[in-house]
Amino acid sequence: MDKEIFVYICNKMEEGREGVFVNHPATQEGGEVIECTGEQMIVRTSSGEERRWDYQECEETLSRREIFPYR
Repeated sequence: MDKEIFVYICNKMEEGREGVFVNHPATQEGGEVIECTGEQMIVRTSSGEERRWDYQECEETLSRREIFPYR
């Protein structure tokens, strides 16, 4: 994921927006971003576990224009 997308996601999280999802290709997991810290995202997986992933290792799942309007 590009730094620009990561910053945008984190800004949306700070505004209280929910429903931003990412995938972690190395572990084949995905989930909802619940917090950003430093250059990492804390993600709640579909199994309810929390993971901490570096943004460079993730891919955005949703790219609808209303979520990522810069596209």
